[in-house]
Amino acid sequence: MDRALTDLIRLSKRVGSDPSLVGVGGGNTSVKTDDGRHMYIKASGVHIGEVAEGAGWRRLNLEVVRGILNDPWVAQLPEAKRQAAIVARLAVACEDELGEGG
Repeated sequence: MDRALTDLIRLSKRVGSDPSLVGVGGGNTSVKTDDGRHMYIKASGVHIGEVAEGAGWRRLNLEVVRGILNDPWVAQLPEAKRQAAIVARLAVACEDELGEGG
């Protein structure tokens, strides 16, 4: 298992186990890989303390994410369409086998 993913799991479980640090939604955690090419992010809809080796996270290709952020076409879309376009493109940026929701 990638060290960054191990760090994400450890951090998420530690924070998730302390009720004074976690809101109702469970919070967010993320960790970049040492080479800076990917980021592991706690998946939406998953309580922070439930992140595990095979669930609760997504691995994003940061080059693809930067491309989304720098795409002038995306910036020109009306807000509702922009959000849908970004969500669809972020799904493509995921490089894991977890599917929707991690």
